[in-house]
Amino acid sequence: MQTAIHLLQDLMLRVFIEWDSLKSDAESRLAATGITVQPLNWEERYVMLLWLSHLLLAPFDLASISSDDIPIPYNYTQILESIPTNTPQLAKAIISIAVRYVVTAGKEREAATLLLARLVLRPDMQRLGLLRILTNWAFSVIQPPAESETLPPVYTCIGVLSFLARLGVSGQVEDLAPLVTQFFDKILRIAQGDSAICKNIRSSASARKLLVKILRTCATLALTLAEKGDPHVPEDKVSFILEESIDFFLVTLADKDMPVRFAASKALAMVALKLDADMSADV
Repeated sequence: MQTAIHLLQDLMLRVFIEWDSLKSDAESRLAATGITVQPLNWEERYVMLLWLSHLLLAPFDLASISSDDIPIPYNYTQILESIPTNTPQLAKAIISIAVRYVVTAGKEREAATLLLARLVLRPDMQRLGLLRILTNWAFSVIQPPAESETLPPVYTCIGVLSFLARLGVSGQVEDLAPLVTQFFDKILRIAQGDSAICKNIRSSASARKLLVKILRTCATLALTLAEKGDPHVPEDKVSFILEESIDFFLVTLADKDMPVRFAASKALAMVALKLDADMSADV
């Protein structure tokens, strides 16, 4: 089974890289894999990215099914130079592809966020520190240095926020416990900040909806960790997270866009269900 998964994953990744390298007006050609490749349309990229994300569910360390000669199609230096040198080549190639499409405006972004989240949440990749590295990269995109003269496009910010929201949906409590405080503080700053980048992000209804979802995840995770007596989030921080989150959700109920209002009402309901009866009644 391990050999079969290795062959399938290796072949699909190489074919995707070959296909994706062609311009939309290029002619078909024979790839090194022996398959005739032609330019991909967005539907094909979307499905291929989904398939690659499914293959990451394999119960084997990626190092055991990775080939050393897999090409890295996009050189995202900031990320690739920050990951450990012993990271499997397969993981490096997937990061390169996923990041390329996480920050695009097309439908492929949805599949790319799933692909990237599944990669960094794998136990073997967490041992290499990829979860924290990619999380730090994500926040560096939506919170660039103050001296930065150019703001990232709104669709880029939506893609990055989608990745962070996907981590909250797919990750286990133990995976995200060390990141809850960082997630909450940085996302709340975007939700309430007056800087140009914060206002730029909040100009999109999709981005505002994602801010609600991430803060909802932070609030429910904080409550779960408090119940377990986990030391990652102190008691006073749990109270602060709850107060600020609930206040933000209540304000967002008046948002001009219905999907954002719906997300806020759902967030309030989910948080209220985890509170004790008295606090839940107050909400």
